[in-house]
Amino acid sequence: MEEAGNFLKSHYENNDDLKGKLRHAHTVYSIIQLIRLCGQLTKYNYERIYSFIENFIDNSAVKTNLKFYQPAKGDSKIIPILIKLKLIKFLIYFCNYKATQRYNKK
Repeated sequence: MEEAGNFLKSHYENNDDLKGKLRHAHTVYSIIQLIRLCGQLTKYNYERIYSFIENFIDNSAVKTNLKFYQPAKGDSKIIPILIKLKLIKFLIYFCNYKATQRYNKK
């Protein structure tokens, strides 16, 4: 991962358009992973997931990258708002709901 970051820095340091796209992509994939994580929510791992998300939303890269998020059709508009507002419980339950919709279809 560090090698990829070094490559991008050395080749695209002054490319603001690419930086914005990478930050957007980081946010998109972070949202997907939050949904997957919360899809595994149980009463036994709630505290652990809560703690993880609490640390996640305080990460400076997450805060910066969130500014570049432009949701496409079908992408979440609510999850980034919940992250910005640090509404962790709502974020967990909304992501769990999204995971149930997305992954538990029969």
